[in-house]
Amino acid sequence: MKFQRKITVQQMREGIECFVRLGDLLGKDNLFYIGALEGVDHKMNMEMENYLTDSYTKEAMIAEATVQCIHNGDYIDLSDVRKGFAHAHWREKVLEYAEKQGLK
Repeated sequence: MKFQRKITVQQMREGIECFVRLGDLLGKDNLFYIGALEGVDHKMNMEMENYLTDSYTKEAMIAEATVQCIHNGDYIDLSDVRKGFAHAHWREKVLEYAEKQGLK
């Protein structure tokens, strides 16, 4: 199989953490921050700001970002998935999806 790029769980984690940093750097009352969160909330039917404050739900977003990247043709080493998630539930969900997509 030909993949677009190789990703890691750490990259996905850093990407989600950018939302936290955006609020810290610009302020949570900044229109860029408000707009970014409103866009995610609307598109994904969630309350992202609440998800960012809890490790389990934050890791759910990391898992979802990973699955979306795999769906879009990115490769992730399954050993990285096994060691990259603190919560077994999300680790297993990502592994299940990756294996269905033919990743080994």
